[in-house]
Amino acid sequence: MNETWPADMRDYAALWRHEHAAWLSDISRWQAEHQAIMVDLDRLQKRVQDKGSDLRNHADAIAAHGRILAEHMQQISESHDPGGRYDEIVSHHKELVREHAEQHDAHERLKKDHYTVRAQLGMLVDTIAGAS
Repeated sequence: MNETWPADMRDYAALWRHEHAAWLSDISRWQAEHQAIMVDLDRLQKRVQDKGSDLRNHADAIAAHGRILAEHMQQISESHDPGGRYDEIVSHHKELVREHAEQHDAHERLKKDHYTVRAQLGMLVDTIAGAS
């Protein structure tokens, strides 16, 4: 008996070969995109590490400002009669006011940046974790 395969079976085979080729093409493109994502993640990790350095530098600046402020307040408390040092102490106080305002502004910028980065990275992590 000489039977031939049904036509629909041959049609499926052709369709499947076509789909497999398309799928392999997709995977090849996705692998290249995945490599680009890995490069982006390396850059992102570097930027996050830089943000950590920024926070440490800000903490150091705050500590230094605090020490200078403490010394200044000590000078004021010890100088019941500042005499000739009055103008110097007042000038230094004005400088400390300016520096404190700068630290305040820097702190607010870092706070906004920190919470923005934290929220965006959190959403990204949640998105990626949910996609698996």
